[in-house]
Amino acid sequence: MTIKVIIIMRLGAKIKKLRELKDYTQDYMANRLKMGVSSYGNIERGTVKDLTVERLLQIAQVLEIEFSEIINYDLRKPYRISSMEPEDGRTEDEDEFYASCIMAVVEQSIRDKKAMINLLNGMRKPTHAWRTVWPNILNNWP
Repeated sequence: MTIKVIIIMRLGAKIKKLRELKDYTQDYMANRLKMGVSSYGNIERGTVKDLTVERLLQIAQVLEIEFSEIINYDLRKPYRISSMEPEDGRTEDEDEFYASCIMAVVEQSIRDKKAMINLLNGMRKPTHAWRTVWPNILNNWP
């Protein structure tokens, strides 16, 4: 896949999500853009051969958003269009706090696993004490 195809596919996915957040149908969008529903669907699927800036401006106008919001929209975050606030009401600071908590748990888990691996590796290797104790155990065995 070429870079151009990837960009068009990402833009299509963003447009689809933004349309869904507005509760608009593909039919509504196609009618407002004076194009067929199939052609509009190709834009959202990223299968259109060329997505012009002019067409993106028209789409932004129908969605009642700025052109830059299509370009900069982050598909990983569930935002409403009207206020661009998270749907669950959390602020960006809260999101960062939760992310840092999750990272702390993951990092601690990694440290715990490394400690367990070191402990198990130590049990596999005979230590100096065992080398001296083991023959005594064998010699004193009944």
